[in-house]
Amino acid sequence: MPKPSLAVVSKNAPPPATRTAALVLFGRDEAGKPHAASFATTESERAQAAAAAMGLRHAPVNGEAVAKLARLLPIGRLFPSGKAFVPFVKATLYGELLAALGEKDEEQDGGDAEAEHEKLAPALYDFSAYRLPPGWGEIGPGHLVLATVGPQEGWYEALITEVKDDGGLFVLSWRDWPEEPPFLRRTHQLALLPVIAAAAV
Repeated sequence: MPKPSLAVVSKNAPPPATRTAALVLFGRDEAGKPHAASFATTESERAQAAAAAMGLRHAPVNGEAVAKLARLLPIGRLFPSGKAFVPFVKATLYGELLAALGEKDEEQDGGDAEAEHEKLAPALYDFSAYRLPPGWGEIGPGHLVLATVGPQEGWYEALITEVKDDGGLFVLSWRDWPEEPPFLRRTHQLALLPVIAAAAV
């Protein structure tokens, strides 16, 4: 994820420029979900430091097989905090990446990741501590919504801190990265969490 700023994502943002990946970060989170991302040569040193800080593994992009898979991975982004944006990836792609790198899967060494995720799910998806907007016309300060950093990127929880432009523009902060600067999004660049799901947990 790039350093969030007060720039608004364009509705017709162009696709990111093609670049050569030099390093991949990968690993599973506490729920067993696979994460992976690629980083450019100029980011390699900081990306390796971020991997160490986040408990992830890293490997250079050597050989055509790894390079081909690296092009399919999300483009990683580095935070000023020293951590990195390494989003979820499909299990099949993750497995192919590990095979190409000659790495073992943590899931095989750590037991049944699916069962572990099922055990953690109630806490992971419990939004009862947050205010969720009941509808598009009722988004206000303090509400928890979903935002993305750009086309083909993941969606993550963010808190509305201010409403501008007669309700059509919002200042937000990332829920899980509070040290990052605030950023702007318009209504069509947000997603709402299901209020009924939050109430049922």
